[in-house]
Parts: sequence; C-alpha cells; structure tokens
Amino acid sequence: MFEHTLAPIGMALAVCVVSNASGDVVRLDFGTEKSAVESGWTRITETDVHTEENGRGWILKRTNSKRPHKLYARDENFATDTRFLKLGAVFRDHVIAGRNYSGYPNDTYAFRMRTGDGEFVAALVLGIMTEKRATTINRPPFWWRDYAVNANGRNVVNVTRGGIHDTLREQGRLSETDFLPGDSLFDRAIRPHFPVHRFTFRGPELLLSMDTFCPLKALLIAPKGEEEALEKAVELLFERERALVDSQYGEDRNEEVLSPRLRRHGKKAGALLFTRPMRKIGPYARPGDEEAGRPCGEFTASGEMGILTFGVLPLRELRNVQFEAGEFVRPGGTKLPVGCATSWLSQLIPMQTLRTGNRYRITPDYAFPYTARTLAANVTRMVHVYVKVPPNTPAGDYEGTLTLQSVDLPRPVSQRLVIKVLPFQLDPPDLLLGMYWGNPMSTRLRHAWQQIKLSSGPMRELCGEIDLAAFREMREMGFNTAAFGPGRPFTGIENGEVQIDEHLWNLWCDRVSNFEKVFGRNPLPAYGIGWGGLISERNTNGFWGRNIGKWEKHGFSDEAIRNMELLCTKFYQEGRARNWPEILFYVQDEMANHGSRGGRMATERAKLFRKVADKVGFRTCASMNGPVEMPSLPFLHIAIPNGALPITEENLERIRDDGCELWFYNIGSTRFSFGYYLNRTRPKGRLQWSFGNTSRYLDHVAGLPSLGAVSYTLHWDSQLRPGRRWNVEDMRQGILDYRYMHTLKRLLDAHRTSADSAIRQAVAEGDALHGSILESVKIRNRHSGEDFVSGVWTSRTCQRQRWRVALAILAIQKASGTRAQ
Repeated sequence: MFEHTLAPIGMALAVCVVSNASGDVVRLDFGTEKSAVESGWTRITETDVHTEENGRGWILKRTNSKRPHKLYARDENFATDTRFLKLGAVFRDHVIAGRNYSGYPNDTYAFRMRTGDGEFVAALVLGIMTEKRATTINRPPFWWRDYAVNANGRNVVNVTRGGIHDTLREQGRLSETDFLPGDSLFDRAIRPHFPVHRFTFRGPELLLSMDTFCPLKALLIAPKGEEEALEKAVELLFERERALVDSQYGEDRNEEVLSPRLRRHGKKAGALLFTRPMRKIGPYARPGDEEAGRPCGEFTASGEMGILTFGVLPLRELRNVQFEAGEFVRPGGTKLPVGCATSWLSQLIPMQTLRTGNRYRITPDYAFPYTARTLAANVTRMVHVYVKVPPNTPAGDYEGTLTLQSVDLPRPVSQRLVIKVLPFQLDPPDLLLGMYWGNPMSTRLRHAWQQIKLSSGPMRELCGEIDLAAFREMREMGFNTAAFGPGRPFTGIENGEVQIDEHLWNLWCDRVSNFEKVFGRNPLPAYGIGWGGLISERNTNGFWGRNIGKWEKHGFSDEAIRNMELLCTKFYQEGRARNWPEILFYVQDEMANHGSRGGRMATERAKLFRKVADKVGFRTCASMNGPVEMPSLPFLHIAIPNGALPITEENLERIRDDGCELWFYNIGSTRFSFGYYLNRTRPKGRLQWSFGNTSRYLDHVAGLPSLGAVSYTLHWDSQLRPGRRWNVEDMRQGILDYRYMHTLKRLLDAHRTSADSAIRQAVAEGDALHGSILESVKIRNRHSGEDFVSGVWTSRTCQRQRWRVALAILAIQKASGTRAQ
C-alpha cells in the first residue's frame, strides 16, 4: 500500500480544517473543474496537489519511470447525449488514478488533508457507472477486483470479491429483483453503484490511500461525537440524488379496473388467475369476468415446445409462493412425461419506449425459472409454463393444472392448462436462423475478461460455460446457428509467420467447439472478423477497417494486402486441421453508415477478400444497410441486407442476379419477420441483433429506462442461467410459423399429382391457403411503396394463420392416410 511519513505541521499552518468545537461536517466533492458543485461542498479536482500551504490535495507517488502518477477526473453526465440520465453534482464525477482497463498502475494513490488534533468519523463514497460517455463501457476493475483503503496507515476498507463465478452470480441477483410500482429508480439501479464506507481516524491529518482503480467521489468528515451529523449529511446526499434521478422519469401507467364481483371473489380467495393469450400482462392488468378462471390452452405439433401464459393477481401479499405443475393427461389415460412442464416468472422492469417518450412503463420483458418468493399485493405477474412434447406423442388434448400455494392463502388456487398435441411433426427449417452473440466481448464478461488473464482456468472455463448456456438457449428458441467473431486472435506477422495470441485463440477454439456441440455442422457467420477481428489495422499495417480518410489518401498498401492474405490463409488452415464447420467470412458491416465513401470502400474491400476467398477456399458475406453498398454485390458470396438497403422486389432480384445468396438481418425482431415474411421472400439465412449483451454497460442494468436497451439485453440470473426475453419468444413463434408453412409446402408438392380425388381436393384447398398467405405478405416495389412490415401482422394474426395451416396439413394427412413427419 501507499506509504507516507506524516510530516509535522508548522505552527503558522496549524489551521484546522475540521474543528472539534464547531461540529461542522466537511464535504469534499471529487471531480472535474467544470462540473457543478453542491452548495456547502468543496471541489477537489485531479490537479489539486497537496502542499503545506493549502493543507489538502493529492500526494503523487513516483513510479519506476520517475514520473508521477497521473490522475484523471471524469464527468458521467454524458452531456453530449441528452437522452441519458443526469446525475447530481456529487455523483456525476469522480477522480481516479488510471485510464481504461489497461491504464491503472498496480499501486495506490493518496489524498492528504490537515484536520487538526482529535478523533474524527468519516464517510467515503466510491464507485463509478461508466467512463466519459454513454457508449464507453464500465472498464475500471473496481467492480471485479479486491480493493483496500487505508487511513493514516490503518486499513479501513477491505473488499474481497471472491471468485469470478461468485461475482457474476451476485450481479445476476439484480436481474432477479423486481421493480414494483412506486419503487425508486435511484434505489433500484443507481445507488448500488456507489458504496459508502465509514471509518474513524485520529488527526492532526488524514492520509487516505487506495488502489488506483478506485473512483473517489466524495469524502465527508466530522469530529468524533458528531456521528449523527455525519449520518444526516450522508442521508441528505442520497435523498437529494434520489429526488433528482426519480424526477427525471415519471411512470406512464395504464391501469385497468377490477369488477366488484371479481374483487370480492379475489379478496376471499386471496388471488385471481386469468388468461390473456398472446399479450403482455403488466403489473396493472386486471382480469375481466370472462378471463378469470378461463383455461389456458395452446396447440403444438408433436416434438415441439408449447407455451402457456397466464396472469396472477394477488389481492394480499403472498409469502413463499409455490407453483406446482401437475401431470398432463389425455382422455384415456395417456400422460406427458413427468417434468416436461417448467414454470417461468417474468421479472418486472421499468422501460422506456418510443411511445412513452421520457417516461417509462413497468413491463415484464424477460423471465427466469420460477423459484419460491413473496408476491406483492395488487401487482399482477405474468407466468409462463413451457411444455416440451416428445416426438411421436399420441395426438389429443392433454389437460393439467398449475397450483399456486402460499401460507397466506386460505386454500390453493389453481389454473387449468390444456395442450393440444397435433398428429404430425414439423419439418426442420431449410434456412439458417441465428442471432449475433458476444462473449466475453459483452459487457459484464468483458469487465472480468479485462481483469483476469484469459488463460487462467476459472476465466476460460467461465467463458466456455456462458457460451454453451447461451447456445443451448438459442437452440431451445429455434435457432440453428449463431454469428460471432474470433476477437483478434492474431497479433501480427513476423518474417512471414502469423503470430497467435494464445489466450484469444483458445477462447475462439473453445467457442467453435461449443458451437458444434449445439448447432452441429451448420455454417457459422464469423461476425466482426473482417474489419476488427482477424484483419485489424494493428496486424495488417494499412488495411483500414473504417478509417475512410486514410483509405482515400493512402489506399490499401501492397504489404497490407499480402498480410491480409496470410492471415486468412492461416485462419482457414487451422480450421481445416481442426475440422471446424464452415466459417463464413464477414467482410464488413453497414458501410453505408459512412455514406458514399463507405460504399466505395466496401466495394474495394469486397473485391480483395473475394480474390483471397477463391484462392484459399471460403465464402464471404456482409451486412448491408444502404444502396451505396449495392456495387459490392458481385464480389460477395452472401448479401445480408436490412430494411434500410432498402428491401424491395427490385433489390432482392438484383442480389440474386449478381450471384449472391440472400440472407436478412435486423428487419424487425418480430414473429412476422421470422415466419411468414421468410416464406414469401425465401432467403437462405436470417440473423438478428442481438442474443447477447450489447456494448454499453448501462444497457445491462435491468431497471434503467433512461439508459437500458433492455429488449436487446440478455440477463443472467444468480445461477448464471440466461433469461427468456419476450422479443426472443416472439421470434421463436415466428420460426414455428415458418416451419408450419414449410411442412405444408412439402406435403402439397408430394401429393400434387395424386389421382385420388380426396387428396386432390385437400391439395387444392391447401394450395389456395398457402397462396393467399404469401399474397398477403407485401414486399416494397417501385410502384406500390408498401413496406415489408405493412399490414396487420400481429401475433394474434400469425397464430390464426398457423391454425389454418395446421388444419390444411391435417386434411392432407387424413386424405392420404399418412402421418406427416
């Protein structure tokens, strides 16, 4: 730890900062020179070096290089982006002794101030939410590493994080905590970032030393005996901050009314259960008379997973609530296997939407497996029961019951559940369906990854564990591939030999191995590989990623092109030696974001990579979101446009005419865009951003509507299990819609030439249905101007069409006397 000899203070300078007699509380606010300072607080910036004259400031220790530590002051109010939450004067900034994850000296830094004689009590506020701007992740290792603080050489703070698994599990507990009506945004998601440490010390001065990665926000000091005054000052600080944060975003309520009859019944029973198919059930939802007690039903093909969703409204607080799903039994006694049904509870979070503006709504957007808990009175909860139906299960209606029990209920309350198993199995999809995935380059794991060597057993093991859990959950949701990149496993080229970063290479190899365990031999789109992963400017010396200006000025150097080919060759040689599945080379992503210059660069890059691809033996792809990228089509194997390209009949035809395989990405994370729309457009693949975490730390804090893009955030619980998001469930239903249509189309083609009149009639009716559904799916063209998302394609519409398709499959099956497989 930091060592410093307490020098005697001359009589002329012996002016006490803290007086035993005054009872005042000294309040120091650490931060930048420009940010606001609360009334009654004293500003301390990174430039306030201690001298005997000023009596307080930083003691800058010399490092081995004979240069003093450099301190940094950071403002967290993201002034350049007005959408984001604003913190108060004390909480908005801090001083720290390093920059980014790699720039913290393995040492301590210290603050010294004159206090006068006597004993004192103090409160130290540490913590950080992000660095510099909203898009910068929370890189300091403060939340991951052990740290200590000494006061006058005595240890007063000693935080031990434990193992990395324990740390992540502890963070996962936040995702399991509901945000209930009336809760404080500040208490839920801000305050945990700023721990307060209290300690005592003896004057005549305070020398406070801490690890360089500890962000110092505030220090409050009072004479011993004035503990109450100190606590009031700390309490006032947090009260003011709570009021400021909570005032910025009001709740947008949409309350429903419970009928007097159901209210009387609910108070007597203690709780009401009700169904509202294919709709979110928020905390203010109240059952209508026709919804309460109504059976919850779903139909599913044999071998698939159905979902039954219903609401629970406690009319009193219910402690230790247990959900128990009984057996599903068909008339005649056939049962679904024990354990095929699992209960999930949607967590309540506050979330901003385009509709709510600068307000938020409390919504159930992701769910975890249910565990016993207390359910608050008058707060409606949404419960999901997933039922896995084994292949070749006899058809019929299987009825079961989910029972809710609590010590606070006079008797158990039950919900009737029905699964209708259809007598056929769906064809697997004939296209690749995936989502983008990042680990450890997703924020929570990135924090840990940057603090712990990847080669260490626990960290490498953890990354593999997280990968495998995420891939399995993707597969459960109907996906058959995942898009992710190798994370820069090559460090450069020396004497014509590619240099490998062992840690990153091991991570990549582990990930591909886990991919193969879950997705088999399906192609893997290596997202990020071509412009910042495998081919980066640091190891190609002039093969620019997105630096358009340098590319226009210098172009791609001959050396960079040679190195690019060496890197690609090495990568695919290693892959063939390990018998990897096909790795699709992601050349670039959304170069239209850089305007026409980006389009020109995209074409030149695509040309170069195509030459290498044809020589080495791999396929290239690119995400595209603007017409300026169209000239690169002849040089790509796979084009992956989003709606901004734009997607029109003419552009889809051009993609195919230019010899590209058509995929889609980010055309709406909806059931329709994963189902009937794909039946109409017939691509070979479909990707969506993103199954894993997005890049901003604050997108991962469940319950920050001002900062969280929660719909694209994967939350993990305290057991490191991935949650199930509402939008991903919608995508899963879309994939099932696609498979129903795909199965119907195969049956139609197989029986089209039958001489049997009953089969011909079933085929004719099925053809008419299939055609009418595809005809109702619109693709924009130069004349109509219709967008691909136009029309009334709600989940309810999709479900009704699915039932009609199922009936058509059953009709062909009945006419032909066969069971669809």
